[in-house]
Amino acid sequence: MGEAPELGEIDDPPYFDKSYVFPRDYAWVTDENLDSTQHVIQAALEIAFADDLSADEVQSKVESLVDRAQESSLDIDEQEVWDVIDDRADEGEEPAAYSWVHLNKFRKFELHERCFPWTTEDELRTVVDELPSPTPRPEWEESG
Repeated sequence: MGEAPELGEIDDPPYFDKSYVFPRDYAWVTDENLDSTQHVIQAALEIAFADDLSADEVQSKVESLVDRAQESSLDIDEQEVWDVIDDRADEGEEPAAYSWVHLNKFRKFELHERCFPWTTEDELRTVVDELPSPTPRPEWEESG
């Protein structure tokens, strides 16, 4: 079966206009897209958990990534990046892995400002809270 049945219609009308995606650890990573701390951390997680890199290579690549972000005027602290990597390692959770089908769908949503990647549960709560929603809020939400 694969992801075709689950994702086959999400980017077609009328579903696309009503949908948002919230992929964990997703980043369409290019230097031009390192425009937030979250993007840098997501890219660093991919590096840190890559199977084919030694510890020294991971250290070097993460440092280089943070340097490039700082050179692009992003206010990010390298220790902050390592803290997230260490927390994820302590949890025993590797970054989410996606097939090309998922990545293609996420990219389409991203280009239409409907993709909200997250790394921590607090980030997920924040992006969900910022979505447009009905006013007044539904009764079930207020009582929960």
